[in-house]
Amino acid sequence: MSTRTFSAQEIKRIVISDSEADIEVMLWDQPAITIDSDDHSHFQIEGDGLLLTLHDDVSIQAPHGTRLILENHSGDVGIRGLANVSISALKGDLDVTDCSESLRLADISGDVELDDIHNLQLMGDMSGDLELKNIDSC
Repeated sequence: MSTRTFSAQEIKRIVISDSEADIEVMLWDQPAITIDSDDHSHFQIEGDGLLLTLHDDVSIQAPHGTRLILENHSGDVGIRGLANVSISALKGDLDVTDCSESLRLADISGDVELDDIHNLQLMGDMSGDLELKNIDSC
């Protein structure tokens, strides 16, 4: 397991696509994005985005203001404290807590647990159990 660090001044969004891994993404108070993963993951900076393709479990820490986009992913996902999240085509369980701006979910196959979410948008197919707590608007 290795840790990679990226400046949050340059990176405003994290895009994870076409991946197979369990992912934990957490808010922290540092001006950097850290990724704990093995060497089988692919990282690329494009404009203000950090593009990731993951093949093993990963833990990510990101500061407030970082947008997370997750597309075409297989594996369980846990997200804590990020303000703006978009997830589409997920095959796995999802647990999101404390999303203060918006959470967009589309085509999710797995159990979903959401707590303390503002501006929830559900689109496409959803299969699995859905547990909602403290949802501000939907």
